[in-house]
Formats: sequence, C-alpha cells, structure tokens
Amino acid sequence: MKSPNYSKSNENFSPTFYITLISIIQSLAFGAFLVESKVEIFRLIDSSQSITNYVLQSIVVFFLIFLVWYEYAMGTSCFQWNYNLMDSALPFCYGIIQYLLIVQRLEHTWFWFLCAFLILSFVAYLNMEVKARDNKLKYPMKKLLGNKLKIYTYYFILTKNSLGSKVKKFTYCFILIAFVIWVSYAIILYKYLPEFWFLILANTMILTFILYRRSIWNNILNNS
Repeated sequence: MKSPNYSKSNENFSPTFYITLISIIQSLAFGAFLVESKVEIFRLIDSSQSITNYVLQSIVVFFLIFLVWYEYAMGTSCFQWNYNLMDSALPFCYGIIQYLLIVQRLEHTWFWFLCAFLILSFVAYLNMEVKARDNKLKYPMKKLLGNKLKIYTYYFILTKNSLGSKVKKFTYCFILIAFVIWVSYAIILYKYLPEFWFLILANTMILTFILYRRSIWNNILNNS
C-alpha cells in the first residue's frame, strides 16, 4: 500500500487555506472598519470637530485592507508551497495591526501602527519571494520572478539579469522609503508638517504601490 504524500497534499491545499483564512480576517477587519467609522464620524460631527484627517486616515486603512486581500488573492493564484507556522501567523498579525489602525485613528499611536504594518509587509513579501524561488509555482514564471536569489543587504533582494530583480527592487525599496518617511514623521516631523499633508502623501504612496503591484500580477498572468 502506497503511503500518502503529505507534503504534496499540503502544497495542493495551500491556496485554499490561504484564500479562506485571509478572506475571513479581512472581512472581519472591513466590518470593524465600517462600524467604527460610522460611530466615530457621527461623534465628530456632533462635537463640531474637523473630520478631514479622520477621513484621510480611513482611506489609508481601507487601502491597506484592500492591499492585503489583493496580494494574498493574487499570490494564491500564482504560487504553491508547503505552508508552515509563518504562513499561519501572518494573516492574524495583519488582522491585529489593521484592527489597531481602525480604532486608533486620530491618535498619534496610529502612525506607529502604520510603521508596524510596513515591517509586517516586508516579512510577508520576503516569505513569499523566498518560498517562490523553490520553483513551487502554478505557472512557469521562473524567468519573471527570478530563480537564484542573492541577499545583498537586509532590505534588497535581487536576482541578476531578470525582471524579477526590478520587481523585488521596487517592492523592497518602496517599503524601506515609506518606513523611513513614516517613522520620521511619527518621531519628529509631525511637529513641522501638518498631518493633512502627510496623510495625502501616505494615500498617494499606497495607491501608487497598489497600481504597481497590479501591473506585476497582470504581467505574470498574461505571460503564463
């Protein structure tokens, strides 16, 4: 009697596992976002406080919920690997940080949770890219994503002579640049730069990143 291949079963089940788990967590985050926003906006209106910054923060939170779901949805459409404890923990960590971003709007600590989101995103992208290099892909996209990864620094993961190097370089550069800007604002720049303009910048950066990642996923799917 042939023994079952548990590794293969794990690999085949990973897309269903991921999309189910992330859908549940992001649905809960979106529900909490809507409920909390409704209550807080009515409170701000009644107290005659400006709601502009609150609305801009809400847009940031919405973009981040959308980005997490979109990246996981596209990732599970293109990649397969044997998931482990890290893969199980990341969606829950996202849910916790997103909840704190939802309930801490208008508080200065909100900016620190925004930075924490970037750190978690770096870990998530690193987890996906490192496992993707093991060739466990649904589609033959090794030439796009790169095959041999070499770590030059902690933040830059590149492959030589491939589109994959440009993809990774932009992704990790964006996370690093955003982290430096957002941490700088949380520590000292908030004293000099109005929160309104920082939130405009943050929304612009996140939307630009979403559109860039969309172009990458479209490229992967259209060339597979």
